[in-house]
Amino acid sequence: YLLLILVPGGVLGVLAFRLVEQERRETLRHYRARLDEEADTFQKRIETALRVAALRARARVVRALAPADESQREQRHVDAVGFDTRGGEIRYTRMPPPDATASGTEELRFYALSVRGGESYEFQRNDPNQAIDAYAFYLPRVQSPVLRARLQLRIARAAAAAGDRPLATAVLRSLFEHAGTARMDNGLPIDMLAGARLVWLSDGADADLAEAVRVRLRQRHRSVSTPLLAHLVRQHAPNDESLRQLLVGRRALEASVARHTEILGSATAVLDDSHLLFAKPVLGPDAPGVRAIVRESVGLPSLTVGDFEAQLKPGDNPDATDRAVASRAVRLARAGAALATLHVRDRQMAAKIARLDRHRTINHALVVTLLVVTIGGAIVLVYSSLRAQHLARVRARLLANVTHELKTPLTSIRIFSEMLAEDPLDASRTRQYGRFLHTEVLRLSHLIEGVLGLSWRGQAEEPAPVEPVDLAAVLRRVADGFAYRAEEAETAFDVAIPKSDGDGQADGLVAVTNAECVQRIVLNLLDNALKYGRGQDARVRLSIDRHDRCVRIAVSDNGPGIPRTEREQVFKEFHRLRYDDYGVPGSGLGLTIARHLARRLGGELHLDSREGAGTTFTLELPADHKKE
Repeated sequence: YLLLILVPGGVLGVLAFRLVEQERRETLRHYRARLDEEADTFQKRIETALRVAALRARARVVRALAPADESQREQRHVDAVGFDTRGGEIRYTRMPPPDATASGTEELRFYALSVRGGESYEFQRNDPNQAIDAYAFYLPRVQSPVLRARLQLRIARAAAAAGDRPLATAVLRSLFEHAGTARMDNGLPIDMLAGARLVWLSDGADADLAEAVRVRLRQRHRSVSTPLLAHLVRQHAPNDESLRQLLVGRRALEASVARHTEILGSATAVLDDSHLLFAKPVLGPDAPGVRAIVRESVGLPSLTVGDFEAQLKPGDNPDATDRAVASRAVRLARAGAALATLHVRDRQMAAKIARLDRHRTINHALVVTLLVVTIGGAIVLVYSSLRAQHLARVRARLLANVTHELKTPLTSIRIFSEMLAEDPLDASRTRQYGRFLHTEVLRLSHLIEGVLGLSWRGQAEEPAPVEPVDLAAVLRRVADGFAYRAEEAETAFDVAIPKSDGDGQADGLVAVTNAECVQRIVLNLLDNALKYGRGQDARVRLSIDRHDRCVRIAVSDNGPGIPRTEREQVFKEFHRLRYDDYGVPGSGLGLTIARHLARRLGGELHLDSREGAGTTFTLELPADHKKE
């Protein structure tokens, strides 16, 4: 069985475990490969869309940086901040553009004196008329168109404050038509400021002027900052859809640049949600540190396909912790910097892994069950085989013991019967031989009953007939019969049985039980005590007493005692401390039958022993128990 079943079964079990684990690993690799394939597909689609958007953005930058004529080329440094007509292109510079003012220090000094004197009258003394004179005092000595335009705009402002509308209107109209690209100290375009003030002075009555301002606003929006453009559009072109879309584009681009300031430095492109920020340096000595930036919409493909879901995150930060996610860097060029990181997730990966784990658990349970059943079968088979061998040995020993036990009483019976048949004997010898014969017959009867008693166990038994029994009287009869055997074996026999009262019964020692069963139990115990006596110092004691609601019958000896490990085993069938010691007669059934009978009577048989000091068996019977 070990070679043909257990060893092959164990090998197959190990192989089954390995196959289950290998199948799980292969399935997980398949799931991961499928996820990687989808991640590669998403990456290619997104990078293709980004490259298309980058081509469009590059073309827009080229168009924006290629002026049609020399006048626009010269103004490139002035338009350091500006947008194209679609609101998609903006330029930033790290330093302010050079001012187109006069190079002479004398002219600048006259300009400064005019501004300081005029503003002192206009704002501190609240005298706009004197302010007009102060602004105009040095005007003939200033030849720079930019400085002259700045002084004229201040004169128009003071004239409007003084109530001189004709003067203010004339100056503003001249500036609106001839100021060109001149700007104020704060960078605001003078022509646009003049046009706005003209419309304000006319209270919107001059429709042609208002339309001219709107046209100029569409032409010169690149030179106007976003806040000023928003103000001018709100005041003069609230219904102009193209200008409103321009503002929307400007604000979106500025917000994107604010989120991705790296586009102002070395970054060529940055992905912002579904838009691409594309930057290109503006080359030339007239535009140092300027980058042209466009915000191009990217037609991203669908980021959800079946069970797979993609997500774009800024930067290059792959997720290496989640096995249900595959990360890919998204680039414009193969060797370029990563614009974003693509995370592709299999939304069903957790459920798939859970199914694999359940499948593995079931397979493991089946394999373990198979191994347990196989090993259990082996154990049961070996145990049955060993028990059968044990029972065979026990029966052989029982047969030897019973044969030995049967020979002894039969030999005695044969000898005494021959003596009674051959020699004429007197009455005393006849009684003596009769007692011998009676003793041996009882011994033979007990042996046969012990063997037959085995057939009672495990079968449905009839209740033992019970009646009120004087246990003291039963024990006295047993003691009288046992006394001769004890005397013959040179064993001291002590009896502690109370005497009967006037009714012939011992007080408190009457129980509803079966006298024959009690007698058999006590005879078995006395026979064991006699067999295991201590030679010439052997002593056996029989006693009875009442304790609470039960009667206890004790049989004690001073024999070698029973080891602690054997005290429960002695009540099992065929168990003896020394099977092969034929000098100590017995079959190993006496104590088994004794405990069985005690329990049939509703009592119990207890054992108390000390090695080297003797053993006491106590039969405990209920004093008022009636077996139904």
